[in-house]
Amino acid sequence: MVKRPAGASQAAEPGSHRATGSVMESWKEERTRSLEDNEMSLPSLAAAYTTILRGLGEDPQRQGLLKTPWRAATAMQFFTKGYQEKIIGDLSDFPFNTKSRKILF
Repeated sequence: MVKRPAGASQAAEPGSHRATGSVMESWKEERTRSLEDNEMSLPSLAAAYTTILRGLGEDPQRQGLLKTPWRAATAMQFFTKGYQEKIIGDLSDFPFNTKSRKILF
């Protein structure tokens, strides 16, 4: 058990799978990323990957790297597409409570 100073927030214990009230509230207020946000952020993400390539000593204008910043930016958007979804709906429909840490089927 983690000892907390008096007045510290009552967060879930490390390794606990129980969400605290403040976490649940933050999930209700979460901002999802829209497809328009993705399209608008693609040029800045690609520019960031161009900077990374330069930092690695590569020439982003080299034939084999011309499309790499755009591919990396679109891949990152794909990998993080879960940010476009709201989790609170999925959690509130969970049918039962359990204290088990095992996978439930």
